[in-house]
Amino acid sequence: MDKLATDELDALISDIPAVVFRVAIGRPDIPSAITDDVERTLGYSKAEITDLEQWWFDHIHPNDVKLALKEFEAWEQHEFNNVLRREYRFQHKKGHFLWVEDHIRRHSSSKQNVQFYVGIMTVIEKEVKARSHVNHLADVIPGVFFQIRFNNDRTVDFPYVSHQVNDLLGLSESQLKNDSLQLMQRVHTDDIRPLWRTLSESAKTLSPIICEFRIIDNEQLKWVSMRASAEQDSNSSVQWYGIFTDATMRKEIEEKVRQANKDLQLAQRVGRVGHWKASLETGELFWSDMIYELLGLAKSSTKPSVDLFNSLVHPDDIATIRASEEKAKETGVHHVQHRMKHAKGHYIWVEEQAEMQSDGVTLIGAVRDISEQKALEMKLREMVATDEMTGLYNRRFFSEEVEKSLLHASRHKEPLSLLMLDIDHFKTVNDNYGHPAGDSVIKAISDTLQHETRSGDSVSRIGGEEFAIMLPKTPFEDAFRVAEKLRANIEQQSIKISTDTEIAVTITIGVAAAVNGDTWTKLLSRADKALYRGKGSGRNKVSD
Repeated sequence: MDKLATDELDALISDIPAVVFRVAIGRPDIPSAITDDVERTLGYSKAEITDLEQWWFDHIHPNDVKLALKEFEAWEQHEFNNVLRREYRFQHKKGHFLWVEDHIRRHSSSKQNVQFYVGIMTVIEKEVKARSHVNHLADVIPGVFFQIRFNNDRTVDFPYVSHQVNDLLGLSESQLKNDSLQLMQRVHTDDIRPLWRTLSESAKTLSPIICEFRIIDNEQLKWVSMRASAEQDSNSSVQWYGIFTDATMRKEIEEKVRQANKDLQLAQRVGRVGHWKASLETGELFWSDMIYELLGLAKSSTKPSVDLFNSLVHPDDIATIRASEEKAKETGVHHVQHRMKHAKGHYIWVEEQAEMQSDGVTLIGAVRDISEQKALEMKLREMVATDEMTGLYNRRFFSEEVEKSLLHASRHKEPLSLLMLDIDHFKTVNDNYGHPAGDSVIKAISDTLQHETRSGDSVSRIGGEEFAIMLPKTPFEDAFRVAEKLRANIEQQSIKISTDTEIAVTITIGVAAAVNGDTWTKLLSRADKALYRGKGSGRNKVSD
């Protein structure tokens, strides 16, 4: 190299904001070299550093000597592979100590046949202070701060990790810095590939890392949450700065919540129960998956709302629901049974129970499918309300229905009439043909009465061969005509009482119209008297 090039190189080295040095190994006859920057950086002139090694021992902080030598010995045991990197405090000529970092490489000079230690010492006071601030933050933030470097040779190391790493990962700072693979060795086998894939993808795209993985620490499973941002340095290696946090408790809570939701869904499915939350003010409605199933609705194409709910309620039940909602504003409790339209077109019975929230407009509750219960209730009611032989209403239920209808007719000023029927000479049928024949006659008469009356009329068997028919919204004249039509129809009817025998019977009917103040007893008494007047005047007739 010519002198000009050498001068330029020396000038360049002098301009580097660090101390560059060289020490010949085992050759005290070859003087050590150090750059002029030692004065600018540490306050010492080159002239006063006659023995570089002794100068270093004289000025390194006493508390850092042991560790620095230990790191040197470890480097020596590894046959001086790679670069030795150390951090320690070094005394400035003015007396105070500064944090420095040195990098040393072993170098062979073939020309002089000498081994050298060539290194560079840099003041890292600002970096150490910044790291100290991070460490203080790490002391109060529940997590582990870290810097991870993804090198070009696809190795990973930890230039920095806060001391809480031992509590979280069961690894010391030095363990991670010296051997980053120890972390991967503790990662759950099922999570190693996903974690490595996340790191590799982030290294390519410099995208942030947000992931979770499991580690095994002393046979204990822990969940670790990792969040980090990526950047690429001048050497094309990628570094992440981020934080590890213990996610074990959250994961356990999430698992308990997941299991609780699973149990809840199972319980709702078994009990045919769903839960919901509705705002009476905004019309917003949330309901659980079970309600979609109850109503046969597809979750993907259904958006719950109060309007949708109301559109599915049976029209006759809307008023009942509205009344219960208004009552809930005062009592805090909403409890109602009603019908809702299933997606297949039929109606199901549901029971709603809810509580009004403190805002006065939000209801939170549950809805239960009670269709089977209602069907059973109706069957039991039918069993209690009907005559076993004919299926007509029995006397007790019929009397209750008449009482209700009388009140309704009086309130709305509507007419109502009652027919009393008796089979003529029924005892003769039993005596001549036997009781089974009499039962056949009663059943035939019952079928005719049901078939020839309106759906809103009520037909009852109130005695052995006695029947009653309530005709709502029917004045006396119309009721009399209905009675006459029934009488004529039965007179013309042939009733089969055995395989080869048919008989004809007649009936007598008494007609009475309701008046203000009537009760079931009063109305029945008048109809009954009209019936017996008809029987007394020859039977097979309608009487008033």
